[in-house]
Amino acid sequence: MVALVNQPLIFFIPGTSCDRTLWSKLWPVLNNLQGTENKYRLVHLTIKRSGSMKEVVEALVLDIQQQASNQPFHLVGFSLGGYLASAVSLKFKAQLKSLIVLANTPKSLPVAELEQRKKISSAIKRKGYKGLNRSRVLDFIDRRESENDELIYSIQRMASAFTQEEVLHHLVTLSGREDLCDLLLESQRPICFCFGESDALVDGARMREMQRHSQHIEVLVVASSGHFLPLEQPQDLAVNILNWLENQSKNVK
Repeated sequence: MVALVNQPLIFFIPGTSCDRTLWSKLWPVLNNLQGTENKYRLVHLTIKRSGSMKEVVEALVLDIQQQASNQPFHLVGFSLGGYLASAVSLKFKAQLKSLIVLANTPKSLPVAELEQRKKISSAIKRKGYKGLNRSRVLDFIDRRESENDELIYSIQRMASAFTQEEVLHHLVTLSGREDLCDLLLESQRPICFCFGESDALVDGARMREMQRHSQHIEVLVVASSGHFLPLEQPQDLAVNILNWLENQSKNVK
């Protein structure tokens, strides 16, 4: 496929203990739906594997600036990546056309999840990192996917690709998050929040409240999906993403 002149970029930021495998089912669907037009170029961004939250955000901003130059771009972030994408979006103005936040509310994590992460971090420090066990993966996915070994192994393989220090960086340093919701509202940025119907890590009520206060915000819920939306329901997610981008393009015109 031939790249278009000034072809808009879509930057994708993964989540905790996730690499580009996260997009392995989503991107082929996105490219197929685009057809031969090839309107958007999809780009994976790697999260800096050390440093403070501020330093991680600054590294992502620099990476985008270098890759996009002056080209327009859209930003997609999943889970931790959704929070990071929200923070990164506040560093750009007109060049960033829209923000799509997957499986994340840009605020503090739920208390129960923070407590779970503390326990996991303590265990890792005592016994070493051994990846994600099956029961932990099942906490994240829809119950209807509990026998989907391909999905479960894919999530486990991603987690196993990270070192103990990198995992602790995600679980400890990058789990401390400020509430960015009001700043995002003030930015008047086109934002789409999209999450699975059984995702216990998101605050759907908070995002719907944001939607009520801004004509620039849309909230979409995907059926039969838990937290790992890009791997659980790639077809529905791809359709939602492209529909959102198309609507933004029409609004600009």
